[in-house]
Amino acid sequence: PKAGMSRATLNPELLWIGAEYCYRLNPLADSSPSNNLSSVNQPRQHQNIRPVGQLESESMPDSCYGDDAAEAATCRVAAAAVKCDEIEEQLSGCQIDSDNRTGRYRLRLPIPSAFHKFLIGRHGDAKRRLEAETGVELIIPRMGDTESPVLALGRTKAQLASAKTRIELLLADARDRLPITHFLSISLAAESVRHRYEQFRDSALKWCGGDRGINDGVFQGAARLHVTCAPLLLLTSQEVARAKRLLDEFGRDRLPELMRVDSGPLTVSLSGLEIMNDDTSDTKVLYAQLCEPTGRLQAIANALADQFQSLARAQPGREGVKLHVTLMNARYAADSSDNRQNRSLSFDAAHLLSKFSNFDFGSCQPDSIQLSKSSSGTSKDSYYACEHRIPILPS
Repeated sequence: PKAGMSRATLNPELLWIGAEYCYRLNPLADSSPSNNLSSVNQPRQHQNIRPVGQLESESMPDSCYGDDAAEAATCRVAAAAVKCDEIEEQLSGCQIDSDNRTGRYRLRLPIPSAFHKFLIGRHGDAKRRLEAETGVELIIPRMGDTESPVLALGRTKAQLASAKTRIELLLADARDRLPITHFLSISLAAESVRHRYEQFRDSALKWCGGDRGINDGVFQGAARLHVTCAPLLLLTSQEVARAKRLLDEFGRDRLPELMRVDSGPLTVSLSGLEIMNDDTSDTKVLYAQLCEPTGRLQAIANALADQFQSLARAQPGREGVKLHVTLMNARYAADSSDNRQNRSLSFDAAHLLSKFSNFDFGSCQPDSIQLSKSSSGTSKDSYYACEHRIPILPS
């Protein structure tokens, strides 16, 4: 080691914060050997903590290294320039101004109010942790305020960039925990299918109404029989408008090729019953199987899921969208009764499946793809409210 350089200075203890930030715990400038011994047990916040690569001029002057110092300084300047470019790129397009009163930067984040609870956390824990780890102050709108942005106040733009990245990761995780607001649907509630479904429902209640959990509340409304192509989470008017544009683009650019108009209208048959789980005595969802021999319906559903991937609440599996028409769902009974808090309800479908496993619901020719609202009320007498619609076949 060069004269005057201690081993602790050349090879300091490192402190990692997450996987990105590394700090070195420098010995105090005025510490003697005896003081060094006692400082080992000092809390970390009382030690001289500096980011790796940031050297204090009084303890490591450039003159100690001669020509190497100039090269090291040049490297540090270049690294700082790269870091600044990265920060500017992270904050590109963001609304940032200066708070003259406090001398801090202010970043405005237009975050939908549905996410605010995730930023706050239980008893404010998430907010405090995020502020402590990034060095910013978060100002989150009060409950009921759906217009104001979330504000991040920081002394440097680096702090704002760090907070923005952390918030984006947190919201990406939270998005999968919110209920869907919309879905892409294809209605199969033609009159003939509705009539056959009502016969099935009446017969099922007559022969199986005494089985656990089977009552009128678990049945889907005849007017709402449909195929779901993609569940969506649209939290702002801008996201709804984007979904409408995507659906129009799909109808213009992809649907004609998928439909192969010369193959004739799309005919879908519904026959046979299946459940979503293996235990027939503990069933949550019972559905009708679909048959569409040309494969166009499956291709359309897969292409829609792909087109709306960025807005989707969940992604399809490797085999694509699972085409089915829900007939019975234990959740329907929970939604329409005093059991709203109990989402673990189920029903015993063993007897029903043995008696109606091959029930034929007939066929229909769907004519449109609809952007539907999931919160269309609890009434089952009409189809889901429509945000936007495109025809399956050109008029």
